[in-house]
Amino acid sequence: PENDKNKKTKEEMNLVEYPFQYLSFKVPPIVKTVEWHGETVTKDGVVRQASWIVTGSDKYGLPRYDDKDVLLALLYFWKEQGFQSQVLRVDSILDVVKVLHWTVSGNSYKKLDESLSRLVGITIKAIYSFWDNRIKDYLPIKAFHLLDNYSFEKIGHKTSLIVKASDEFWESIKSGYIKTLDLEFYLSLKEPLLKALYSYLDKKAYQNEEFTIDIMKLAEHLGMSLNRGLKRIKYDIRTAADVLVSRGFLEGYFIQDKKITFYFNREYLTRKVQEQVKEVEDKIERLVSILKKELGDDREDSYYRIARYYPIELIFKALDGLRTIENEGKGSRSRYRLFMKLLKGYIKTEIRDKIPVNLKR
Repeated sequence: PENDKNKKTKEEMNLVEYPFQYLSFKVPPIVKTVEWHGETVTKDGVVRQASWIVTGSDKYGLPRYDDKDVLLALLYFWKEQGFQSQVLRVDSILDVVKVLHWTVSGNSYKKLDESLSRLVGITIKAIYSFWDNRIKDYLPIKAFHLLDNYSFEKIGHKTSLIVKASDEFWESIKSGYIKTLDLEFYLSLKEPLLKALYSYLDKKAYQNEEFTIDIMKLAEHLGMSLNRGLKRIKYDIRTAADVLVSRGFLEGYFIQDKKITFYFNREYLTRKVQEQVKEVEDKIERLVSILKKELGDDREDSYYRIARYYPIELIFKALDGLRTIENEGKGSRSRYRLFMKLLKGYIKTEIRDKIPVNLKR
């Protein structure tokens, strides 16, 4: 695991673009949904009216200000385990509490339990707002949960946490629609709006020196209540932006009429991008090592091409298929050739499965 100062997690980027929690320390009883309404442009160039609607369970309600913290902590442990399984197991709940910097107490365990109940209980309905990274387009309608279930399991003196991601959430993660987030920096920000603004701008900062947006539209993306009016919303966003400037994430910002432009600190971002590149390269090196161990070490150049350009889940699926064939005594050709045949077959199947039924002729 990483040192505290270097802890990085992953964020699913649909959840960065749109709100999924009520942006305050308390949720008023009358508030039952969090909504975003706007426009998106599909890959065929059509402008669509889009919506993102979050509802909570009747018992536990909408996600609150620290529920995103819990989700990011789960994604940290998933990342540490290489996103190998849809089911996450953390050996001790104490480890989750420590990552979140909560006090180690029975109250923190109760707080974690309630937060997970809200995360399991929410439903998100996206109309032309959920980006499917496999087809590189917005889906007309997508209704989904984030987590299917969770449980606490007592083993000896430890209580383990087991969490299962929903199929839809997991598919988006495995398709690569995630970004790296500095978890320690995020958790050091104490206000809900400040955390939301940092998370949102962190996505926009990638390969951009500045970002301009209508202030009311920004408020909607962050999940702020528009009833507060433009003047108050301007003040709140400016206050949050001042903190991000003082902490070195932003170089500055400029407000003109109803728009705000954020200027990113390139030194901060360059360091971050370098870390992301190193993270990707480290994964490629590990994958090449696995391929050399499984298939022999005489095709290193080929292994690097496979690691860089083929979906990782299909690579492991082909390796599993190779082992199955050999266990059945059917492996008559070289392991590398058989592996490549399986890998290319899985890729053709995946491509064929994505073609609409009426075009399969």
